[in-house]
This record gives sequence, structure tokens and C-alpha cells, in this order.
Amino acid sequence: MSRAKTPTILHHHTVRLHETDGAGILFYGQIFTLAHNAHEELLFTAELSPRQIFENHPFSIPLVHAEADYLSPIRLSERLTLKVWVEKIGEHSFTLRTEVESCDADGKPQPKAVVTTVHVTIDVETGKAIPIPTPLLQLLNDAS
Repeated sequence: MSRAKTPTILHHHTVRLHETDGAGILFYGQIFTLAHNAHEELLFTAELSPRQIFENHPFSIPLVHAEADYLSPIRLSERLTLKVWVEKIGEHSFTLRTEVESCDADGKPQPKAVVTTVHVTIDVETGKAIPIPTPLLQLLNDAS
């Protein structure tokens, strides 16, 4: 699951009770929330928090595709590391890959899930796709 290149960002998370199902395993949809949180951390590195984007820039970054491969159960209180890479940059969209892992008792990384998301940049007034704005494009290029 690991890649040769260093991930763009590492994000750590401990699985909370409200994120699990009755069996104490991460509810399947929560993996997208965890990936989204890691993606926000990536934006913060370039001072592009969602709040800053909403208040200072005339664009939005909606999600247009998401998929997840679940490799091993993620359990309550498990400490996770989410590794994010910029996979692809297009004219109006970009793809992020988030690899989720935890460590076993010996400290060896254990793959848990892979999340792939595609985001498009749109003009907030018209809702139409626009070229990736310069501050975001710079972040993506620096990260890829």
C-alpha cells in the first residue's frame, strides 16, 4: 500500500465511539469523513482553510467522485495515520489518494483502507467548472 514518494500530508486520528457501529468497527461511511479531515489539513498548510476559501475566494471545491477500498477492520480506539497524496491534477479537477493505516503491537504499519476522491473547482455564483485557481493549483503542484 505504501508509495515510494513521501505523502503530501500525514494526519492522525483515534477512532471514537460515535464513529463505530454496534460491533465496535468503524461505520463504513466514516472513512470518507476521516479522509475529508485529512484533506482539510492539506488546505491548512497553504492557508486555504475552508473558511478562508468561503470568505476570500470566489470558488468552491465540491467532491464529484469518491471510492473506498476497505482492507482490514478499523476498530474503536484504534490509532490511525492517514497519508494523503495528490494523484492527478487536471484543468478543472484533481484527485487525492488517502491511505489509512494503523500499527500492530510490534509497531509495524498495517493497511486499513484506501480512499480516492476527485474534486472539481467551480465558480460559486454560476456553479460551473473553472480552471483550478492559482492558490490551490500552487498547493497541488507543490504537493505532487
